[in-house]
Amino acid sequence: MILAVTLLLSSVAAPLADCVPARWDASDPGTLRLLKNTPINCVLLEKAHWNEAFLKAAQEAGLRVLPVVRSADEASAALALKPSGLVLQGTFAAPSTALPVVRIAPRGDLSLAAPIEGTAQGLWPGIRAESEGMTAALPTGAPWIETNGGFLRFVRAVLPAESVFWMAMRPPAGQALRGRNYFQALADANFNGAAWVLALDEDFREGLFAGDERFVNEWHQIARGLRFLAEAGEYARWREHGSLALIQDSDTGGLFSGGFLDMLAARHIPATITPSARIATTTKVNTQVLLNTDPAPEGSDRKKQLLDLAKKGITIFNSPLDWNPGRPGGDAFTFLEGDVKVLADAWREINSMLGRRNFGLRVFGAPSTLSNLKVSPDGKKLAIHLLNYSDYPVQDISLHLLGKFTKARMLTPTGESTPAVYPIEEGIEIEVARLADVAVIVVE
Repeated sequence: MILAVTLLLSSVAAPLADCVPARWDASDPGTLRLLKNTPINCVLLEKAHWNEAFLKAAQEAGLRVLPVVRSADEASAALALKPSGLVLQGTFAAPSTALPVVRIAPRGDLSLAAPIEGTAQGLWPGIRAESEGMTAALPTGAPWIETNGGFLRFVRAVLPAESVFWMAMRPPAGQALRGRNYFQALADANFNGAAWVLALDEDFREGLFAGDERFVNEWHQIARGLRFLAEAGEYARWREHGSLALIQDSDTGGLFSGGFLDMLAARHIPATITPSARIATTTKVNTQVLLNTDPAPEGSDRKKQLLDLAKKGITIFNSPLDWNPGRPGGDAFTFLEGDVKVLADAWREINSMLGRRNFGLRVFGAPSTLSNLKVSPDGKKLAIHLLNYSDYPVQDISLHLLGKFTKARMLTPTGESTPAVYPIEEGIEIEVARLADVAVIVVE
């Protein structure tokens, strides 16, 4: 029976697996012209904008319309429109329908088993600025980059390979956002195995719909970025790579933002995620160091599994704290101030244990960027994802990559280039002269 239900859900969600989604806060069919020649093929429509004329025009344009519903009554009304599917935002019971359904839930209520689901709880990607425009710093000493990366990488590690996850938050109120800011958000999700549901802020939307040249040009910039992410999507789907593994679960911080995985990312340390249920299979990947953030009690099965791995030559680093944050609750999805202090104290000891060794990739000269290292299914190629969260290009980045590789090519929204590659003792060095926004460097 469970297998039958799983297969049914998979078949129901399958038509939405290739969605490039956007919240479209309009009921005027004329606005759909803006979606022409963009990768966006699914529009999420709030109840205020439901009308048959818009739905018909969207379907004639080849778009899938997904009404957003927040109650069972709204779901019944939405089904009467005969849409392409439903987006349920909340925790109410799903209606009985053969249409594809996407649940947008609080982080603490995620099933992490559905073929397609998402959350509206997230950080707007970018560099955090404190008072008077000063840049804040993480406990790692790097600029404080707001990212959903750690959370999304955990979700991706837990979800079945064919599942899809959406980040469906709206822009922060009171901020003037540019096309670059939207592209950073789209790439932050894409590089970490998820899809960002594009939603424009009110000023941008009104300017765009009115034909203001500035907003139209920036809309074209967003569309160009979406096309690049679609073209480079193969590399985003590769599995994560690195010789450091982090044991993490939903109840030990995996659903929060700002934890150990984000701190490792700030230091450009590639790490894979190992749920505690899969500790025994850790040796399947090239793990050399296992970071255990929730030390198991003496005599437990988990303790025995860790001891077995240690006997096989894997170094085990136990977190210097006995702390279990559980799942997020309500509107919370980042750690409380007291938790942040505990994490910072623990990080100093973890950072000391890790030292300056190369776990697969080291990045120099790129403090405003984050990186992600992935490996092809056949293990013969690597892909380095670089995302610049600042408003200015980064110059003269140096990448030290472990392994015997001879060729590299760099893919960006403006085209493909060949960065300089030099052999070094530990592998190769790749020089990136300039990073404007994002790049995928494929080596073989």
